[in-house]
Amino acid sequence: MSSRVCAELRVFLGECIMNHRHRIPIISLLALTALALAYIAGMPSDAEAPTPGSDLPLDVEELDVEFVAELIEDNRVQIMDVRTAEEIEESSLPGAIWLPLSELETREPTLTAHPELQPDVPVVVYCRSGVRSLTAARTLRRAGFSRSYSLSGGIQAWSNAGYTLYIGEFPD
Repeated sequence: MSSRVCAELRVFLGECIMNHRHRIPIISLLALTALALAYIAGMPSDAEAPTPGSDLPLDVEELDVEFVAELIEDNRVQIMDVRTAEEIEESSLPGAIWLPLSELETREPTLTAHPELQPDVPVVVYCRSGVRSLTAARTLRRAGFSRSYSLSGGIQAWSNAGYTLYIGEFPD
């Protein structure tokens, strides 16, 4: 975005100087240019924005249902459900660790010490439709879980694909 802004600023200033279309004194133009460039140069781009507590990028990859099913079958992943207590009473994925999003966010600084979570094992997070799981996966990344992912489409996509669901109270 900043390169686009610079290009637009250059075009505008060029028109002002060459065409005298805009009656702005040259000193004002130079001052405006200096301020704009200083502002743009000091702004981090979205990719460079610092993340709290980590140098990891917060971009979270969404994994499709079929791939996650394979990972679960091969015991190569931890599954985390971040839905509410009311939602998990309806259904859940077998073997999932339940940690509601609200609790996950408050426990972020101590997540690596959570007795059920292993920071060195990939974590696939799911919710109802895949929105909250993206937030949760970012929270996990900030907490030190570098391989955290979101289940694309959430438990709805899992159910629609015909995979096994645990119905009823969340298993211990």
